[in-house]
Formats: sequence, structure tokens, C-alpha cells
Amino acid sequence: MKKFLMLLFLIFFCTETFAGWNNEYSGTIGNLKIGMTLRSDGQNISGEYFYDKWLRDIPIKGNIDNKNNVVLYEYDCNGNIIALFKGRFFNCSNFNSGCGLVEGVWSKADESGSKNFKIELIYSTYYKPGKGRYYVAGFDNDVAVEVFVQQFWKAVNYKDKNKVADMIYYPISVFIDGKNVKIKNKAGMIKNYNQIFYSDFCKKIKNLVPHHLFAKYSGIMLGNGEIWFRSIGKRIKVVAINNKK
Repeated sequence: MKKFLMLLFLIFFCTETFAGWNNEYSGTIGNLKIGMTLRSDGQNISGEYFYDKWLRDIPIKGNIDNKNNVVLYEYDCNGNIIALFKGRFFNCSNFNSGCGLVEGVWSKADESGSKNFKIELIYSTYYKPGKGRYYVAGFDNDVAVEVFVQQFWKAVNYKDKNKVADMIYYPISVFIDGKNVKIKNKAGMIKNYNQIFYSDFCKKIKNLVPHHLFAKYSGIMLGNGEIWFRSIGKRIKVVAINNKK
């Protein structure tokens, strides 16, 4: 029995030791909006960032000192340093638990073209090295997840009722005229579409960023929970629409 318990302990310890957190930030470089994911291994930091306008990940790597000063180098696809972030973490006692604010200067590799940057922590999600961003939610392919989410986001923006309705798992609960209503199928979604995806709700979705999404064991969240996605029979589906006014 003791050997069995020790084996369980070693399995748990070895599994959890190599786990960590994706600390997700949102902010700006100059007047351009960005998102950034940072992970730490002691004083070493790695991750990626993207511009909201293009949703394309750019790898970054650097380090943080004991005074919370940070330098992050930006790389091109050939591994060459093309730019850098120099700044400082604020509201930070332990980077692994998430430092709330980072401010500093972004510049090209030769330190020309400098612009102020500022990012703030919005959430942290569990990750395991060697696994994808959405592994915790049961997905093995990050690209497939984000392709689906972005297609849904575009379909809502383009008012493509048919495509939106095809991407939903039924039955699904929504609000119509202040009442919680269960939509049973695609036909019901199309029939009530304009009341479910009303103007203000669509504007809110349009302003969300369909990239670097929050994930947990029960699903993946777009925005602040307006839309939730989950794996249904190995297919990605919309499983919750929080459209309450």
C-alpha cells in the first residue's frame, strides 16, 4: 500500500512540477492594441504577442531581474532579433501568480523607432509544456480552435444567420425579451436570430478579440463569457450564448 501511495505521489509531483501558467495581457504599443502571453521559468520569460489588427503571433523571449525590470526580445521567423521591449512589472510579488501591469518602451533591435508600451494582466490559464494553449479544455489543435472561433466571430459580424446557426450545439439557452428561452434547433435559431443577436450584442462581439482565448476544463471563452465553446464529439461547437441585456 505504501509503495502504491508513493507511486501516486511521484506521478502527481512529476506532472505538476512541469505545469505552469499562461499570463495573458492586453494593452498597447503606441496607439496599436496588442495582446501578449508570458510564461516564466525562474527569471527566464518566454511567450508571444500579437496586434489585434492582424492576430498573428510574434515570439518573444527574455528575462526579469529581482527588481522586476524586464527585457523581452522579439524574433522573426528565422530566429533573428528584430525588436525589444524594455520595461518594468508593477503590482508584482511573484511573476508565476501574475504581475498586474507592465510599462516601458518598445523599439527596433537597434533601439530606433521607440514607442511606449503598456500592458495589463487580464487572466491566467493553466498550461503544460508540450501541450497546446487549449489543452486544459480538451483540445489538441490550437489552430483548429481559433479558426472555428474566428469563423464564428466573422459570421456574427457579417450577419450570416445560417452559418452562425450551424456552429451551435442544441438545445441552447438564450434571452429573448428578457426571458430565458431554450432554442431547440437550427430552425429556431434562425427564426429568433435578430432577437438573440440584437444590435448592441453584435457590437459587443465585434469588439472582442478572437485570439489567445481563456480556457478551462469546461470550455473556451470569447470575451468576458459572451460566447463559450466546447468539444462535442470531437467537434467544436458554441455551447453558451450570454446575451442578456
